[in-house]
Amino acid sequence: MTNSIFWKNTPSESEIHTYHGRPVITYCNIGNGFGGIGNIDLDPVFVDPGYWDYNGTASDIEDDFWVDGDYHLQSEGWRWDTRRGVWTWDDVTSRCIDAGDPDSPLGDELLAVPADPNNNWGENIRINMGAYGGTEQASIPPLGWAILTDYNNDGIADFTDFALWSRNHGYIPSPAEPNPALNAAELDILADAWLDRTNWFGTLPPPTPASNPNPSDGAIGIFVGSFLSWEPGAGATSHNIYFGPANPPAFQTNRTETTFYPDHLIAETTYYWRIDEVNPSVTTAGAVWTFTTGAGGTR
Repeated sequence: MTNSIFWKNTPSESEIHTYHGRPVITYCNIGNGFGGIGNIDLDPVFVDPGYWDYNGTASDIEDDFWVDGDYHLQSEGWRWDTRRGVWTWDDVTSRCIDAGDPDSPLGDELLAVPADPNNNWGENIRINMGAYGGTEQASIPPLGWAILTDYNNDGIADFTDFALWSRNHGYIPSPAEPNPALNAAELDILADAWLDRTNWFGTLPPPTPASNPNPSDGAIGIFVGSFLSWEPGAGATSHNIYFGPANPPAFQTNRTETTFYPDHLIAETTYYWRIDEVNPSVTTAGAVWTFTTGAGGTR
């Protein structure tokens, strides 16, 4: 799933529940967070969110009904006004605008609106998240709101984005050439935006701490081939992983995924680990968790 919004669909802590495996979800806005490339956890700033009208009581739910809202995304650039049938603007901008997969085609999204043919007030760079992404009613962000090569949606084009970009870009495949040639045109696009920042960069609130460690804190008899996982904190764009047999644990790596496979676990040994949640503004330090491996030798 990609380029979508999951927001306030359930009263529980997570919008998405998994039971067998973990779905690949990227470039989505998900309430309470979900690990994946380009995912965010921020108010989508709909024009008019829908709501339940509770006419009855808790035991009289047949009288309750859903009131439809307007799920266009507010923008200080341009936003389609469904009621009046014109392009208008707002005093806030949704972070879901131009935050979809940079490699997704724009589809029917407009490059300019009739009232602003020269893009003096807003410019469409990449596809929106949400129901109107890829349509001619997609909101257009104000200038400086998005960067095409900001692959992890943190507001700056840097080495993290280069690493994500290089997975599917950079080389021109050729059956006749065993060593594919460098795609200079694509590299120019990346280099042209190098270290560019959006106009909201550095304004994010601190992410909430990581939670729900697996293995659970204080667990014993853990298999030496186990991997670590956790629930990401709201607002985190990546995770600093600390792990080792000493407290405090040593820094290992930064990654966007919410799993880590440690090397060389030793039987009947206590390990310490910590996840610090990171966004472009600040890092939130996590608690130190522990687990002890069972018998069985090294992996």
